[in-house]
Amino acid sequence: LFSSSSANNIYGRAVKKCREHDKIKDLLGEPIKAFGEGSRRRGRRNLVSQMPYTDKEGRKGMRVQFHLQGSRNRAVAEVDARENESGTMETRYIIVQVEDWLRNSVVVEDNRRK
Repeated sequence: LFSSSSANNIYGRAVKKCREHDKIKDLLGEPIKAFGEGSRRRGRRNLVSQMPYTDKEGRKGMRVQFHLQGSRNRAVAEVDARENESGTMETRYIIVQVEDWLRNSVVVEDNRRK
């Protein structure tokens, strides 16, 4: 459940990076809460959207989407992680789109090879 390739692990690392990012802190306001989609059971928001996939080289990957909320704004974060040569999940990118009238996007991390 909590291996390096689990959605929970990818989510936890991404949340930490988003909370530490200066532009995210500026746009959302502190403190920043992170949560998944809402569920019907007692209003809990712990269902992090995840989509496992396999790329054309046969490496496993995972896309994770979650919400961020600060004192000023809300945002949606999308994370993509893929196995490296040693089988460990590496973050490819973390992109946060702020839900304000400008729809600002912030690239927190981008490790995609050009």
